[in-house]
Amino acid sequence: MQKYIDKQWQLAMQDFSKDITSIGMDLWINPLEPINIDDEKLVLVTPTAMARDTILRTYASKILPIIKKYFN
Repeated sequence: MQKYIDKQWQLAMQDFSKDITSIGMDLWINPLEPINIDDEKLVLVTPTAMARDTILRTYASKILPIIKKYFN
């Protein structure tokens, strides 16, 4: 399962980089770690609660459709 998650995550990351600046990718998206698919939901780990909050506030609308594309 982890190989599948890693492969799909790499494809999703390529799409994220089309809509998110390189600074945004470096600071907020690249540190995300996909660890599991639980109850048909991708579980991501962030380094800090602040990172989680920033990603949800600033990037969720951009990354959620892409996550659904690759993990649906």
